[in-house]
Amino acid sequence: MKTEEFGKTAEALYAKMRKDGYSKMCLDTATWMVSYFEKYCHEKSIEDVTPQVAAMFLRERFDFDYYHPIATMQIVIRRPLLILLEFYESGTYCKTHQVNSSEIAIPVAFEGVFLKYRAFVNGMGICMQSKKRKLWGISIFLAFLASKNVHKIESMRFDDAPMFINSLTTYSASTKRTIASTLRESLDWMFTQDMIKFPGRKAFPLIRNASRRNIISWYSRDEIAQLLAAIDTETIRGKADFFVISALAFWGLRAGDLARLKFSEIDWANSTVRIIQQKTGKFVTLPLIEEVKFPLLDYLKNCRCKSADDEYVLVTRYAPHTRVETGSINRTVNKCMKAANISVEGKHHGPHALRHSLATNLMSENVPISAISSILGHSSTKTTELYITVDETNLKELALEVDDVM
Repeated sequence: MKTEEFGKTAEALYAKMRKDGYSKMCLDTATWMVSYFEKYCHEKSIEDVTPQVAAMFLRERFDFDYYHPIATMQIVIRRPLLILLEFYESGTYCKTHQVNSSEIAIPVAFEGVFLKYRAFVNGMGICMQSKKRKLWGISIFLAFLASKNVHKIESMRFDDAPMFINSLTTYSASTKRTIASTLRESLDWMFTQDMIKFPGRKAFPLIRNASRRNIISWYSRDEIAQLLAAIDTETIRGKADFFVISALAFWGLRAGDLARLKFSEIDWANSTVRIIQQKTGKFVTLPLIEEVKFPLLDYLKNCRCKSADDEYVLVTRYAPHTRVETGSINRTVNKCMKAANISVEGKHHGPHALRHSLATNLMSENVPISAISSILGHSSTKTTELYITVDETNLKELALEVDDVM
């Protein structure tokens, strides 16, 4: 961002913050910090405003590290600068800044590579959080290369990528898989730009596991009732949780599809919901049954933030009031499972387990596989047949007819 763009960018940022429902106190803090930073840039005759300039400003004027704030007040002071730069780059900003590329100091030798990749990622038609995840992945990888005395991207060796993943000993297996996936994409991009001599998919081959062969986790009708009964629907949080659990348990939605549910997809007149599944890209139509309809109405009337954007049904409780992320729905299910004291030993206990539970319970009630497949939005009944493995009474439906033997 150029220094002369400060005013226009700042005013647009404040307008969005007001629309997102930020308090006057937050707006006053942002206005003060951005103005102070703008004055600093003019005093130093800085033309290009970058995260490095923001880091220098905070070090000189407030004596703390931009990339590693410690105290709460340091985080509060830094946030207006983070969202100002984010807003200039993308027209929006993240709700939180717990882990992202802005907090990783990019080695000087790799700044050119990072900036080019950032421009590429910002041009993608994906959500802001996904962009941040991709940029964070390449940031920590470039920092790793520098720590190994690799200072030119073309000098990177084939085994540097898997060595980097193996060095992430403090991360969970799922997080390491996510980082490997994002790094595979960034290396593929570098390969297409003739920066390196091998593609990411060679460094990280795609290996499909056989996890679907395992017995699927599911919960009985009584356990689902126990789960719902444990939620305190007299509270604001309880109303939101009750709708989330009801939608997952009675509609069998994937967490991502529930997070992206829009008002335009609800047909109140005909009591149906028609969504496009994120995973398959195909439409699925669901009945607006009472088990979901009334929790939904209670949430909309008594819980959902009134100043939130009207596009998405589920939005965050605190400003900026954006749609909830899939991770938030996962945490809600895990929290409610624990509160209901339901035994989850040896079983998955997230949103997908509720999807499996719906299918299995429907089959136990002799609902045809074709109907269950339609409810879940499966493209083939063969996918739905996977749920039969936990329902011995219906195994015969999968059996092939055997010709009579004379």
